[in-house]
Amino acid sequence: MPRTGGVYTPPAGTKGVPNTTIQSVPYNTLIDDLAADANAARPVTAGGTGATSASGARTALGVEVGTNVQAYDAGLQSIAGLVTVADQIIYTTALDVYATTALTPFARTLLDDVDAAAARATLGANNATNLTTGTIADARLPTTQTAKTFTGTVVGTRIELSGSYVTSGQELVFNNNSNKHIWFRNAAGTNRALLYNEVTDNSLRLNLYNSSGAFVRAVTFRESDGLLDVAGPIASTGLTTGDVTASRGNGTGVIFLGGGSRYLHYDGANYSMPAAGLGIGGNLTITGGAIYQGDGNVYMPWAGNYLSNVLNSKITTDGRAYPRRVGGGDLNMNWSGQGGQPSWLWGGNDGVNMYVYNPSNFNVNYATGAGNADTVDGYHASAFAQVYTGSNAAETNFPIGHLVLAWSNAAAGARNVAQGVWIDSGSNWQYLNYASGAALAGTWRTRGTESGNYALMQRTA
Repeated sequence: MPRTGGVYTPPAGTKGVPNTTIQSVPYNTLIDDLAADANAARPVTAGGTGATSASGARTALGVEVGTNVQAYDAGLQSIAGLVTVADQIIYTTALDVYATTALTPFARTLLDDVDAAAARATLGANNATNLTTGTIADARLPTTQTAKTFTGTVVGTRIELSGSYVTSGQELVFNNNSNKHIWFRNAAGTNRALLYNEVTDNSLRLNLYNSSGAFVRAVTFRESDGLLDVAGPIASTGLTTGDVTASRGNGTGVIFLGGGSRYLHYDGANYSMPAAGLGIGGNLTITGGAIYQGDGNVYMPWAGNYLSNVLNSKITTDGRAYPRRVGGGDLNMNWSGQGGQPSWLWGGNDGVNMYVYNPSNFNVNYATGAGNADTVDGYHASAFAQVYTGSNAAETNFPIGHLVLAWSNAAAGARNVAQGVWIDSGSNWQYLNYASGAALAGTWRTRGTESGNYALMQRTA
Protein backbone atom coordinates (compact mmCIF):
# COMPACT_ATOMS: atom_id res chain seq x y z
CA MET A 1 0.00 0.00 0.00
CA PRO A 2 1.23 3.49 -0.55
CA ARG A 3 2.90 5.19 2.34
CA THR A 4 0.96 7.84 4.18
CA GLY A 5 3.05 10.76 5.42
CA GLY A 6 6.06 8.60 4.68
CA VAL A 7 4.86 5.81 7.06
CA TYR A 8 4.34 2.26 5.68
CA THR A 9 1.15 0.43 6.74
CA PRO A 10 0.54 -3.30 5.85
CA PRO A 11 -2.58 -4.04 3.75
CA ALA A 12 -5.74 -4.92 5.66
CA GLY A 13 -6.39 -8.63 6.35
CA THR A 14 -2.78 -9.67 5.96
CA LYS A 15 -2.12 -10.35 9.59
CA GLY A 16 -2.46 -13.95 10.83
CA VAL A 17 -4.96 -15.17 13.54
CA PRO A 18 -3.72 -17.57 16.25
CA ASN A 19 -4.73 -21.25 15.84
CA THR A 20 -5.86 -20.60 12.25
CA THR A 21 -4.39 -21.50 8.95
CA ILE A 22 -2.52 -18.71 7.09
CA GLN A 23 -4.27 -18.08 3.91
CA SER A 24 -2.13 -17.62 0.75
CA VAL A 25 -3.98 -14.69 -0.76
CA PRO A 26 -3.55 -12.28 2.15
CA TYR A 27 -0.01 -13.54 2.69
CA ASN A 28 1.03 -13.07 -0.91
CA THR A 29 -0.63 -9.65 -0.98
CA LEU A 30 1.53 -8.58 1.95
CA ILE A 31 4.66 -9.92 0.33
CA ASP A 32 3.91 -8.13 -2.94
CA ASP A 33 3.15 -4.94 -1.08
CA LEU A 34 6.46 -5.10 0.80
CA ALA A 35 8.36 -5.74 -2.43
CA ALA A 36 6.62 -2.77 -4.09
CA ASP A 37 7.45 -0.52 -1.14
CA ALA A 38 11.07 -1.65 -1.07
CA ASN A 39 11.47 -0.95 -4.78
CA ALA A 40 9.68 2.42 -4.69
CA ALA A 41 11.51 5.68 -3.97
CA ARG A 42 11.84 6.07 -0.26
CA PRO A 43 10.33 9.30 0.96
CA VAL A 44 12.30 11.86 2.95
CA THR A 45 10.28 11.02 6.03
CA ALA A 46 11.58 7.51 5.79
CA GLY A 47 15.17 8.63 5.41
CA GLY A 48 15.13 8.70 1.61
CA THR A 49 14.89 11.40 -1.03
CA GLY A 50 11.65 10.51 -2.72
CA ALA A 51 13.57 10.39 -6.04
CA THR A 52 15.11 7.76 -8.28
CA SER A 53 18.03 9.94 -9.55
CA ALA A 54 20.73 12.15 -8.04
CA SER A 55 19.35 15.34 -9.55
CA GLY A 56 15.84 14.32 -8.43
CA ALA A 57 17.16 13.56 -4.99
CA ARG A 58 18.89 17.05 -4.80
CA THR A 59 15.66 18.66 -5.97
CA ALA A 60 13.62 16.68 -3.46
CA LEU A 61 16.05 17.56 -0.71
CA GLY A 62 16.13 21.28 -1.77
CA VAL A 63 19.81 21.27 -2.63
CA GLU A 64 19.63 21.67 -6.40
CA VAL A 65 23.02 23.03 -7.72
CA GLY A 66 22.63 26.48 -9.13
CA THR A 67 19.20 26.88 -7.56
CA ASN A 68 19.43 25.94 -3.94
CA VAL A 69 23.22 25.53 -3.38
CA GLN A 70 26.52 27.00 -4.87
CA ALA A 71 28.53 24.65 -7.03
CA TYR A 72 32.19 23.93 -5.97
CA ASP A 73 34.46 27.03 -6.47
CA ALA A 74 38.24 27.35 -5.92
CA GLY A 75 37.86 30.91 -4.63
CA LEU A 76 35.26 29.84 -2.09
CA GLN A 77 37.49 26.98 -1.11
CA SER A 78 40.38 29.48 -0.54
CA ILE A 79 38.12 31.66 1.58
CA ALA A 80 36.95 28.68 3.51
CA GLY A 81 40.53 27.94 4.49
CA LEU A 82 41.21 31.40 5.95
CA VAL A 83 41.57 31.95 9.67
CA THR A 84 40.41 35.43 10.63
CA VAL A 85 40.72 37.60 13.72
CA ALA A 86 39.27 40.98 14.66
CA ASP A 87 39.90 44.05 12.45
CA GLN A 88 40.81 42.16 9.25
CA ILE A 89 39.56 42.23 5.69
CA ILE A 90 39.80 39.63 2.89
CA TYR A 91 41.67 40.46 -0.34
CA THR A 92 42.98 38.48 -3.32
CA THR A 93 46.67 37.69 -3.87
CA ALA A 94 46.12 35.70 -7.13
CA LEU A 95 43.28 34.11 -9.16
CA ASP A 96 40.86 32.47 -6.71
CA VAL A 97 43.46 32.94 -3.90
CA TYR A 98 42.47 35.00 -0.87
CA ALA A 99 44.28 36.36 2.18
CA THR A 100 43.53 38.68 5.08
CA THR A 101 44.99 42.07 6.04
CA ALA A 102 44.43 44.55 8.82
CA LEU A 103 41.46 46.90 8.61
CA THR A 104 41.76 49.42 11.42
CA PRO A 105 38.77 51.12 13.01
CA PHE A 106 39.97 54.44 11.46
CA ALA A 107 40.05 52.86 8.00
CA ARG A 108 36.46 51.70 8.47
CA THR A 109 35.45 55.30 9.22
CA LEU A 110 36.91 56.30 5.84
CA LEU A 111 35.24 53.38 3.96
CA ASP A 112 31.76 54.40 5.04
CA ASP A 113 32.14 57.93 3.58
CA VAL A 114 29.67 58.51 0.76
CA ASP A 115 31.81 60.92 -1.34
CA ALA A 116 35.25 62.64 -1.64
CA ALA A 117 34.22 65.63 0.46
CA ALA A 118 33.25 63.34 3.33
CA ALA A 119 36.54 61.42 2.93
CA ARG A 120 38.61 64.68 3.06
CA ALA A 121 36.74 65.68 6.20
CA THR A 122 37.55 62.31 7.77
CA LEU A 123 41.23 62.75 6.78
CA GLY A 124 41.35 66.32 8.08
CA ALA A 125 42.35 67.68 4.64
CA ASN A 126 39.29 69.77 3.89
CA ASN A 127 40.79 73.23 4.66
CA ALA A 128 44.10 75.18 4.50
CA THR A 129 44.78 74.90 8.23
CA ASN A 130 45.30 71.16 7.83
CA LEU A 131 48.29 71.61 5.42
CA THR A 132 50.89 71.94 8.19
CA THR A 133 53.83 69.98 6.71
CA GLY A 134 55.18 68.64 3.42
CA THR A 135 55.12 70.15 -0.05
CA ILE A 136 52.54 70.53 -2.80
CA ALA A 137 53.33 69.34 -6.32
CA ASP A 138 53.81 72.10 -8.90
CA ALA A 139 50.84 70.77 -10.89
CA ARG A 140 48.58 71.50 -7.89
CA LEU A 141 49.59 75.17 -7.76
CA PRO A 142 47.78 77.85 -9.78
CA THR A 143 49.64 79.39 -12.73
CA THR A 144 49.04 82.89 -11.41
CA GLN A 145 49.35 84.24 -7.88
CA THR A 146 47.17 87.34 -8.15
CA ALA A 147 46.39 88.87 -4.76
CA LYS A 148 48.19 86.02 -2.98
CA THR A 149 50.15 86.63 0.21
CA PHE A 150 53.09 84.37 1.10
CA THR A 151 54.28 84.06 4.69
CA GLY A 152 56.85 81.83 6.30
CA THR A 153 59.58 80.12 4.23
CA VAL A 154 59.40 79.50 0.48
CA VAL A 155 61.84 76.77 -0.62
CA GLY A 156 62.85 76.30 -4.24
CA THR A 157 65.11 77.46 -7.05
CA ARG A 158 62.78 79.79 -9.00
CA ILE A 159 59.88 82.09 -8.06
CA GLU A 160 58.27 84.34 -10.67
CA LEU A 161 56.17 87.18 -9.30
CA SER A 162 54.09 89.74 -11.18
CA GLY A 163 52.25 92.81 -9.96
CA SER A 164 53.13 96.20 -8.65
CA TYR A 165 54.42 94.97 -5.31
CA VAL A 166 55.37 91.80 -3.46
CA THR A 167 54.90 91.28 0.26
CA SER A 168 57.20 88.63 1.68
CA GLY A 169 57.00 89.32 5.39
CA GLN A 170 60.34 89.78 7.15
CA GLU A 171 62.74 88.17 4.65
CA LEU A 172 63.22 86.43 1.32
CA VAL A 173 65.79 83.62 1.63
CA PHE A 174 67.59 81.57 -1.08
CA ASN A 175 69.15 78.40 0.31
CA ASN A 176 71.22 77.14 -2.63
CA ASN A 177 74.89 76.51 -3.47
CA SER A 178 74.47 77.75 -7.06
CA ASN A 179 74.20 81.29 -8.42
CA LYS A 180 71.10 83.19 -7.27
CA HIS A 181 69.11 85.52 -9.56
CA ILE A 182 66.24 87.94 -9.01
CA TRP A 183 64.90 89.25 -12.33
CA PHE A 184 62.77 92.36 -12.74
CA ARG A 185 60.71 92.43 -15.95
CA ASN A 186 57.84 94.52 -17.27
CA ALA A 187 54.40 93.11 -18.05
CA ALA A 188 55.60 92.05 -21.54
CA GLY A 189 58.41 89.99 -20.03
CA THR A 190 61.24 92.35 -21.10
CA ASN A 191 64.29 92.36 -18.84
CA ARG A 192 64.77 95.63 -16.94
CA ALA A 193 67.04 94.69 -14.00
CA LEU A 194 68.85 91.70 -12.49
CA LEU A 195 70.07 91.26 -8.92
CA TYR A 196 72.64 88.47 -9.14
CA ASN A 197 74.83 86.63 -6.60
CA GLU A 198 77.90 85.03 -8.25
CA VAL A 199 79.15 82.19 -6.00
CA THR A 200 82.63 81.82 -7.58
CA ASP A 201 83.83 85.09 -6.02
CA ASN A 202 80.77 85.76 -3.81
CA SER A 203 80.07 89.02 -5.61
CA LEU A 204 76.76 90.86 -5.70
CA ARG A 205 75.90 92.33 -9.10
CA LEU A 206 73.16 94.67 -10.27
CA ASN A 207 72.54 94.74 -14.05
CA LEU A 208 70.32 97.36 -15.69
CA TYR A 209 68.62 96.99 -19.09
CA ASN A 210 66.93 99.50 -21.37
CA SER A 211 63.31 99.38 -22.52
CA SER A 212 64.26 96.91 -25.27
CA GLY A 213 65.84 94.53 -22.79
CA ALA A 214 69.44 95.28 -23.89
CA PHE A 215 72.17 95.46 -21.24
CA VAL A 216 73.13 99.04 -20.25
CA ARG A 217 75.42 98.90 -17.22
CA ALA A 218 76.32 96.82 -14.16
CA VAL A 219 77.53 97.47 -10.64
CA THR A 220 79.55 94.70 -8.96
CA PHE A 221 80.52 94.50 -5.29
CA ARG A 222 83.20 91.86 -4.70
CA GLU A 223 84.02 90.02 -1.50
CA SER A 224 87.68 89.31 -2.37
CA ASP A 225 88.95 92.91 -2.39
CA GLY A 226 85.91 94.96 -1.44
CA LEU A 227 85.98 96.79 -4.78
CA LEU A 228 82.90 98.32 -6.35
CA ASP A 229 83.10 98.01 -10.15
CA VAL A 230 80.83 99.92 -12.52
CA ALA A 231 80.61 98.52 -16.07
CA GLY A 232 78.92 100.40 -18.90
CA PRO A 233 78.41 104.14 -19.53
CA ILE A 234 77.61 106.54 -16.69
CA ALA A 235 75.30 109.48 -17.48
CA SER A 236 76.80 112.94 -17.85
CA THR A 237 75.38 113.85 -14.46
CA GLY A 238 77.95 111.46 -12.94
CA LEU A 239 77.72 109.34 -9.84
CA THR A 240 76.34 111.23 -6.84
CA THR A 241 77.03 109.82 -3.41
CA GLY A 242 78.26 110.70 0.04
CA ASP A 243 81.71 109.79 1.35
CA VAL A 244 83.51 107.09 -0.65
CA THR A 245 85.92 104.94 1.35
CA ALA A 246 88.21 102.38 -0.30
CA SER A 247 90.13 100.34 2.26
CA ARG A 248 91.59 96.95 2.96
CA GLY A 249 92.53 95.26 6.17
CA ASN A 250 96.15 96.43 5.82
CA GLY A 251 95.13 100.10 5.73
CA THR A 252 95.64 100.57 2.00
CA GLY A 253 93.01 101.29 -0.64
CA VAL A 254 92.43 101.53 -4.37
CA ILE A 255 89.75 103.42 -6.30
CA PHE A 256 89.66 102.41 -9.96
CA LEU A 257 88.99 105.24 -12.41
CA GLY A 258 88.19 103.76 -15.82
CA GLY A 259 89.49 100.27 -15.09
CA GLY A 260 92.79 98.64 -15.99
CA SER A 261 95.83 100.40 -14.51
CA ARG A 262 94.06 103.74 -14.10
CA TYR A 263 93.35 104.09 -10.41
CA LEU A 264 94.05 106.15 -7.32
CA HIS A 265 96.14 104.08 -4.91
CA TYR A 266 97.00 104.68 -1.27
CA ASP A 267 99.80 102.39 -0.04
CA GLY A 268 99.59 103.38 3.62
CA ALA A 269 101.96 106.35 3.27
CA ASN A 270 101.48 107.97 -0.16
CA TYR A 271 98.88 108.45 -2.86
CA SER A 272 99.73 107.56 -6.45
CA MET A 273 97.99 107.36 -9.82
CA PRO A 274 99.91 104.83 -11.98
CA ALA A 275 99.54 105.23 -15.77
CA ALA A 276 97.25 108.25 -15.41
CA GLY A 277 97.58 112.00 -15.06
CA LEU A 278 96.04 114.33 -12.49
CA GLY A 279 94.12 117.36 -13.74
CA ILE A 280 93.20 120.16 -11.31
CA GLY A 281 91.21 123.28 -12.31
CA GLY A 282 92.53 125.60 -9.58
CA ASN A 283 95.59 125.82 -7.36
CA LEU A 284 96.96 122.73 -5.57
CA THR A 285 97.90 123.47 -1.97
CA ILE A 286 100.09 120.94 -0.16
CA THR A 287 100.30 120.63 3.60
CA GLY A 288 103.21 122.77 4.78
CA GLY A 289 102.42 125.76 2.58
CA ALA A 290 103.58 124.58 -0.86
CA ILE A 291 101.28 125.75 -3.67
CA TYR A 292 101.09 124.57 -7.26
CA GLN A 293 99.30 127.36 -9.13
CA GLY A 294 97.07 127.00 -12.15
CA ASP A 295 99.63 128.87 -14.32
CA GLY A 296 102.36 126.34 -13.48
CA ASN A 297 104.25 128.42 -10.91
CA VAL A 298 105.20 126.75 -7.63
CA TYR A 299 105.59 128.44 -4.27
CA MET A 300 108.35 126.87 -2.15
CA PRO A 301 108.07 127.52 1.59
CA TRP A 302 111.69 126.42 2.24
CA ALA A 303 112.94 129.14 -0.15
CA GLY A 304 110.30 131.67 0.85
CA ASN A 305 109.78 132.42 -2.83
CA TYR A 306 108.25 131.20 -6.08
CA LEU A 307 110.12 128.75 -8.28
CA SER A 308 110.10 131.21 -11.18
CA ASN A 309 111.89 133.83 -9.07
CA VAL A 310 114.47 131.30 -7.86
CA LEU A 311 115.17 130.14 -11.44
CA ASN A 312 115.41 133.69 -12.74
CA SER A 313 118.14 134.34 -10.23
CA LYS A 314 120.10 131.40 -11.62
CA ILE A 315 119.56 132.05 -15.34
CA THR A 316 121.40 134.65 -17.45
CA THR A 317 119.56 137.41 -19.25
CA ASP A 318 119.92 135.58 -22.56
CA GLY A 319 117.93 132.67 -21.15
CA ARG A 320 120.79 130.20 -20.60
CA ALA A 321 121.64 128.46 -17.36
CA TYR A 322 125.37 127.74 -16.72
CA PRO A 323 127.14 125.76 -14.02
CA ARG A 324 128.73 128.27 -11.68
CA ARG A 325 132.03 128.08 -9.85
CA VAL A 326 132.11 128.57 -6.10
CA GLY A 327 132.32 132.26 -5.58
CA GLY A 328 130.75 133.06 -8.97
CA GLY A 329 131.81 132.87 -12.58
CA ASP A 330 130.35 130.87 -15.45
CA LEU A 331 131.49 127.50 -16.66
CA ASN A 332 130.92 126.56 -20.31
CA MET A 333 130.56 122.83 -21.06
CA ASN A 334 131.50 122.52 -24.78
CA TRP A 335 130.56 119.47 -26.88
CA SER A 336 133.71 119.26 -29.12
CA GLY A 337 136.62 116.82 -29.20
CA GLN A 338 140.06 118.13 -28.20
CA GLY A 339 143.56 116.72 -28.86
CA GLY A 340 146.52 116.63 -26.51
CA GLN A 341 146.50 116.52 -22.74
CA PRO A 342 144.95 119.17 -20.46
CA SER A 343 146.99 120.81 -17.74
CA TRP A 344 144.19 120.32 -15.22
CA LEU A 345 141.39 117.74 -14.84
CA TRP A 346 138.10 117.81 -12.91
CA GLY A 347 137.73 115.17 -10.21
CA GLY A 348 136.54 114.47 -6.74
CA ASN A 349 136.42 111.90 -3.96
CA ASP A 350 132.95 112.27 -2.36
CA GLY A 351 130.63 112.66 -5.40
CA VAL A 352 129.55 116.10 -4.23
CA ASN A 353 132.55 118.42 -4.29
CA MET A 354 134.50 118.75 -7.56
CA TYR A 355 138.07 120.02 -7.84
CA VAL A 356 140.81 120.37 -10.49
CA TYR A 357 143.88 118.11 -10.42
CA ASN A 358 147.32 118.27 -12.13
CA PRO A 359 147.78 115.10 -14.25
CA SER A 360 151.54 115.22 -13.74
CA ASN A 361 150.96 114.14 -10.16
CA PHE A 362 149.00 111.02 -11.16
CA ASN A 363 150.52 107.60 -10.37
CA VAL A 364 149.33 105.06 -12.95
CA ASN A 365 150.56 101.64 -11.77
CA TYR A 366 149.69 99.84 -15.02
CA ALA A 367 152.25 97.03 -14.76
CA THR A 368 150.98 95.98 -11.33
CA GLY A 369 147.28 96.19 -12.11
CA ALA A 370 147.21 94.93 -15.70
CA GLY A 371 147.79 91.22 -14.94
CA ASN A 372 148.46 88.90 -17.93
CA ALA A 373 147.95 90.51 -21.35
CA ASP A 374 146.04 88.42 -23.91
CA THR A 375 147.82 89.92 -26.94
CA VAL A 376 151.10 91.68 -27.65
CA ASP A 377 150.99 93.95 -30.70
CA GLY A 378 148.03 91.89 -31.96
CA TYR A 379 149.65 88.46 -31.44
CA HIS A 380 148.11 85.90 -29.06
CA ALA A 381 150.23 83.92 -26.62
CA SER A 382 149.86 80.81 -28.80
CA ALA A 383 151.91 82.55 -31.49
CA PHE A 384 154.99 82.57 -29.24
CA ALA A 385 157.27 79.63 -28.30
CA GLN A 386 156.25 77.99 -25.07
CA VAL A 387 158.57 76.32 -22.60
CA TYR A 388 158.27 72.68 -21.60
CA THR A 389 159.31 72.37 -17.96
CA GLY A 390 158.82 68.60 -17.55
CA SER A 391 161.37 65.77 -17.28
CA ASN A 392 159.46 62.81 -18.76
CA ALA A 393 161.57 61.11 -21.47
CA ALA A 394 158.39 59.53 -22.89
CA GLU A 395 156.48 62.85 -23.14
CA THR A 396 154.56 63.18 -26.47
CA ASN A 397 152.44 66.33 -25.91
CA PHE A 398 154.61 69.49 -25.96
CA PRO A 399 153.42 73.14 -25.99
CA ILE A 400 153.09 75.15 -29.21
CA GLY A 401 156.52 76.49 -30.27
CA HIS A 402 158.55 73.70 -28.59
CA LEU A 403 161.73 72.61 -30.53
CA VAL A 404 163.25 69.11 -30.79
CA LEU A 405 166.22 67.70 -32.82
CA ALA A 406 165.15 64.65 -34.86
CA TRP A 407 167.30 62.11 -36.76
CA SER A 408 166.26 61.14 -40.26
CA ASN A 409 167.62 58.13 -42.16
CA ALA A 410 166.98 59.96 -45.40
CA ALA A 411 166.80 63.60 -46.50
CA ALA A 412 165.20 65.68 -43.75
CA GLY A 413 162.95 67.53 -46.21
CA ALA A 414 162.56 71.12 -47.32
CA ARG A 415 162.63 74.03 -44.92
CA ASN A 416 159.31 74.59 -42.99
CA VAL A 417 157.74 71.48 -44.48
CA ALA A 418 155.34 69.55 -42.18
CA GLN A 419 156.72 66.22 -40.96
CA GLY A 420 155.86 63.76 -38.25
CA VAL A 421 158.10 63.23 -35.20
CA TRP A 422 158.39 59.99 -33.20
CA ILE A 423 160.19 58.88 -30.06
CA ASP A 424 163.12 56.54 -30.77
CA SER A 425 161.94 53.22 -29.37
CA GLY A 426 165.53 51.99 -29.15
CA SER A 427 166.89 54.81 -26.99
CA ASN A 428 165.85 57.46 -24.52
CA TRP A 429 167.89 60.29 -26.00
CA GLN A 430 166.69 61.09 -29.55
CA TYR A 431 163.65 61.67 -31.76
CA LEU A 432 163.13 60.36 -35.30
CA ASN A 433 161.49 61.67 -38.50
CA TYR A 434 160.11 58.24 -39.25
CA ALA A 435 157.79 55.88 -37.40
CA SER A 436 159.40 54.07 -34.52
CA GLY A 437 157.97 54.59 -31.04
CA ALA A 438 155.07 56.85 -30.01
CA ALA A 439 154.27 59.82 -32.29
CA LEU A 440 154.44 63.33 -30.89
CA ALA A 441 151.06 65.14 -30.79
CA GLY A 442 150.30 68.13 -33.03
CA THR A 443 151.78 69.51 -36.25
CA TRP A 444 155.59 69.75 -36.61
CA ARG A 445 157.58 71.66 -39.23
CA THR A 446 161.25 71.49 -40.27
CA ARG A 447 163.19 74.62 -39.29
CA GLY A 448 166.61 73.54 -40.69
CA THR A 449 168.88 70.45 -41.05
CA GLU A 450 172.47 69.42 -40.32
CA SER A 451 174.13 67.47 -43.17
CA GLY A 452 170.70 66.31 -44.21
CA ASN A 453 170.49 63.85 -41.27
CA TYR A 454 169.45 65.89 -38.24
CA ALA A 455 166.48 68.28 -38.52
CA LEU A 456 165.33 70.97 -36.11
CA MET A 457 161.56 70.42 -35.66
CA GLN A 458 159.07 72.93 -34.13
CA ARG A 459 155.47 72.28 -33.07
CA THR A 460 153.16 74.80 -34.82
CA ALA A 461 149.68 73.48 -33.98
